[in-house]
Amino acid sequence: MEPYRTIVAGVHDTERGLRATDRAIEVAGHCRAILYLAAATGPSHASHPESTGSDGDGGVRMEPASPAVLQRLVERAHEHGVTDARPLSRSGRPVDVLVDVADDVDAGLVVVGSHGINTTAGRVFGSVAADSARRASSDVLIVHTTDERWHLSHARRRRLGPTTAPYQRVLVGVHDSVRDPHSTQRVVEVGAEMAAIFDAEIVLSSSYEPADSHEVDRAEMDLGSDAAFQLRGANPVEAALRDATRTAMAVGARSPRTVARAHTPPARALVEQAGQVGADLVVVGSHGLHARRRRMLGAVAASVFRHTPADVLVVNTERHRRPSP
Repeated sequence: MEPYRTIVAGVHDTERGLRATDRAIEVAGHCRAILYLAAATGPSHASHPESTGSDGDGGVRMEPASPAVLQRLVERAHEHGVTDARPLSRSGRPVDVLVDVADDVDAGLVVVGSHGINTTAGRVFGSVAADSARRASSDVLIVHTTDERWHLSHARRRRLGPTTAPYQRVLVGVHDSVRDPHSTQRVVEVGAEMAAIFDAEIVLSSSYEPADSHEVDRAEMDLGSDAAFQLRGANPVEAALRDATRTAMAVGARSPRTVARAHTPPARALVEQAGQVGADLVVVGSHGLHARRRRMLGAVAASVFRHTPADVLVVNTERHRRPSP
């Protein structure tokens, strides 16, 4: 089962920008999806310096892609198994163009590069990647395009072999939310579908606050030793990870494994676990990402894609939320 049928990739004519487009081509080829190569055109930042950093690019100059560049990308997409690649140019700010095109074609996924995320302007005013994750009605894949992380990723792939898929290990954040379990289920489904199409290992990750040991000891004395195990195994994270494992296996992921970290905020736990298991893709929900106060503080998704070397797939849990009966 392919998770996406229509994908929009942001295109701008720089080495780093084209790295994200290459990743979009790989994903579209594996998903057998229609790929829109969307380029923003319009006045350069050089002629409008006052817009730098405030137009959703994090202060990174976005070079428009020429028709020749778009045509070369279409040919490259065909070479990588994308049978339907469509170039598209529109006038406007990059993030506006991406969001509008995704809405117009009902895209399931938008692919953008990470350039600008870690700049000061990107943190304060927003970058194309961060603003796309906040505004797009689709899921958003943020590809790390900085030189160091990109070269490390490619060196790893060369060691593993020339036909290696872009993702070998997928880490999925499991949120033990009683109020909105369907959103959590959708995040796991998307992560499992991505792992399945790339034949990658899937790791289900969560964090929790364990019960106070003194309270547990007192409760055990009241229950007796035969019933004490009920307290030790009652943490809701255990149930959430069990449900997530069943969901991932139903989708087709192979041998999911689980990890959980105590006394750790969710974002930090994901970042640490991504490094520990060697994840090259982290899948998280968009919980809290759209709130105004998250503009600078950052939700779990925002924090993860700023601090992990892996690509980050943000699943729009608002879009996938099921209506109440």
